[in-house]
Amino acid sequence: MDVQERNTFKVGLLNEREALNLFENQTEKKAGNGEFKPVADRLLRKCGGLPLAIAATASALKGKDLSMWYHFAETSEKPISSQVSREYRETYSILETSYKLVDIKEKMILLYLVCLSPLDSAITVDDLMRYGIGLDLFQHVNGLSEAMEQATTWATELISSSLLLKGDSDGEVKIHDLVRASSISFIDKGEDRRTIVESIPRWMCKETFEKMTAISLMSGHDFSRLNGVKAPLLEILLLKGDMSLTTLPCTFFEGMENLKVLSLSNMNFNMGLPESMGRLHHLKTLHLHYCMLKDVKLIGKLVNLLVLSLRGSILEELAVEIGELCDLRLLDIESCKGMKRIPANILSRLSNLEGLYMFNGFDDWGGNHASGSELDTLSHLNVLEMEVSKTQQLLTVNNVQLIEQLGKFKIRVRSSDGSHEELPSFRYVLELIDIDPSPNNGLRALLKKTECLVLSECVRLTKNVVPELNEEGFKDLKYLKVQTCWVEFVISLNEENESMAFANLEILELLEIYNLKMICDGKASLGIFSYLQRLKLYSLPKLESGLSLTSALVNLNEVSVELCRSLKCVAYKDANKETEVDMFPRLKSLHLSWIKSLSSLLRQSGNEFEFLISNVRMVVVGEGRREKRESRSSGGRRLTERRWKEGRTVEERRRAWRSTVA
Repeated sequence: MDVQERNTFKVGLLNEREALNLFENQTEKKAGNGEFKPVADRLLRKCGGLPLAIAATASALKGKDLSMWYHFAETSEKPISSQVSREYRETYSILETSYKLVDIKEKMILLYLVCLSPLDSAITVDDLMRYGIGLDLFQHVNGLSEAMEQATTWATELISSSLLLKGDSDGEVKIHDLVRASSISFIDKGEDRRTIVESIPRWMCKETFEKMTAISLMSGHDFSRLNGVKAPLLEILLLKGDMSLTTLPCTFFEGMENLKVLSLSNMNFNMGLPESMGRLHHLKTLHLHYCMLKDVKLIGKLVNLLVLSLRGSILEELAVEIGELCDLRLLDIESCKGMKRIPANILSRLSNLEGLYMFNGFDDWGGNHASGSELDTLSHLNVLEMEVSKTQQLLTVNNVQLIEQLGKFKIRVRSSDGSHEELPSFRYVLELIDIDPSPNNGLRALLKKTECLVLSECVRLTKNVVPELNEEGFKDLKYLKVQTCWVEFVISLNEENESMAFANLEILELLEIYNLKMICDGKASLGIFSYLQRLKLYSLPKLESGLSLTSALVNLNEVSVELCRSLKCVAYKDANKETEVDMFPRLKSLHLSWIKSLSSLLRQSGNEFEFLISNVRMVVVGEGRREKRESRSSGGRRLTERRWKEGRTVEERRRAWRSTVA
C-alpha cells in the first residue's frame, strides 16, 4: 500500500452535530444559536449531512449577512432548473471540480439521468441502462449484458467520486439534493441542455418549452401545462400521475416529435393511448409502468423502439402489433398479473430480442398462446426472467441450447398457484415449487447453471436433493433454500458427487422439513461446505446433527437455529480427523432458540473438547425470548463443551452460555 492510499479516508454522511461543527468552522460564525440558527437549520437540512455540500454552502455564505443567508436558503428550495441565481451557483464551485474529473461523456449523461429521478428516491442501474439505450450511450458494446456491465461500472465510479450514493437495495443508486441541482446546472451548461425536474415554475411561459431537452415530473405534481406545448428539442420526458385520475389528451405529444425516452407511470389509458404517441418515430425507450392499459396496438407504429417496458401494468392481452417491432432489444412485461394471453408468433418475430422479462405475470404457455418453442428462434436472447406453471410447457429438449446461451436468468417453475417470496439477486436464479423429481433435459440444463436454487413444497422429492434432483451435485451453486419438502437428507454423498456437491455454497437455509434426519448422508468429502458463510436451520423436528465437517468452516459468519427440538449439535466431525482449535474463526452472529436437546455446537464422535469462537459479536439464546450480548473485547473466548453441558435445565444451560460470553 503506497503513501497516497494509506492517507485516503472514506467519509460518510455526518450527523447533526458533526454537520453543524463543519458548517460553523467554514463560515466562521456561530450558527447553532441566535438569529442565524433558523436559517442555518434550513440549509443544513438541505445539505443532508453530505460533507462536500456543507463545505460548498458554507464557503458561499462566508462573510455574508443574514438577509443573504435567507435569500440563499429560499433559492436552494426552488424547483431544480439550470436557470439558477448567481448566489446559488457559487455553491457549485467545489462540486464542479468533481464533474471535471469525469472523463467519459456517457458517464456524465448517466449521472444526469439519476438527477431526473424523484427527489429522495433511488433508481435502479437497470432503469438507467434502459434510459441510456434510448440516448445511444452504449454504442461500443455488443449486447444487453455488456450494456448492463458498463452502466454498473459507471455507477460504481460515480459512487467512488461521491457524486452518487448507494441505494438501500442492491443495484440501486441515489443522489444528494445539492449534488443533483449542481449536476443539472453543470451538465446543462456543458451540453447546451435545458432541464425541468419536480415542478414547472408558475411564471414559465410556453415559449420557454421550446428550449427544453428534458422534463421530469415524477412526484405527483400537475403537468397539465404540458398540453399543447411545442418542445421540438425535448428528448426525455418522465411523468408520474394518479392511476385513477390521470390521462392524457390525444394531441398531448404533438410538438414533441424528437422524444427518445418516454416514461409514463400510474396513468389510466383505458380509453386507449394518445393518438399522437404513434408519431414519435425517434422514440427508442418506452416505459408504461403501473398503468391501466386497454389497447396497445398503437405501439406497433414505433418501429425504432429498442426498449419496451409495461412492468406492473394492467393489461389482458399483448397486441399482435407488438410483433412489428423488429429492432426491439428488451421487452419487459413483469408483474402484469392481469395478462391472460400472448398470441402465438409474436415473440418469435422479435428477432433481435436480447432481454425478455416476464416474471411474476404471464405463465399460461402453449395451446393458442405463445409457446416455449418460440424462444428457440431468438438467437440473441441473453437475459430471461419468466414463470411457467409446468416444466413440460417450456423446458423441452429443444430449449437446452437456448438455456446454455443465456448470460442471466430468473425462472420459477411451479405446479400450483399461490403467492411467493421475493427471490435473492444472483445471476442464475431458479425456484422450483411442487415439481416432479425426475427433471427433463431442459430443467437439467437450468440446474447445471444455477447459482441460487429455491425448492419449496416439493413433496414428491422424498429422499434427498443430491443426487435425486441432480446426480452430479451443484458445483456453481451459491445459495440453497429448501422449504416444506419431504427429503430425509440434503445430500447423499457418493464417489460421483463428493467432489462437486456444494463446492461453492455460501448460504444454506433449511426450513420446515419434517422428515429431515441429517444434512449429509455418508462420509463428508474434503472441501464440502468450505465456502459456507450463513447457515439457517428452522423447524426441523427430526434433525439430530447438523453439518458433517472435514475441516474448519473458515468463512462461516452467521448461524441461526430455531425450533429444532431433536438437534444435539450444529456440526460434527469424524473422530479420525484432527480437530482444529478454532473451527469457526469468522463466526460473528449466533442465534439459538427452542433447541432443548442441543448439547454442543461441535461434536467429534461423542468426545468433549474445548474450541474457540473468537469473533462472535452477538449471541441470542432462549426459549422464545431473545437476549443479546455484545463482546467486550476483540480477543477470543474459550467455549468449553463440558461447561455448556453442565447446566441440565434450559435456564442452567442459558446461564452457562451467558457466563462464557460475558
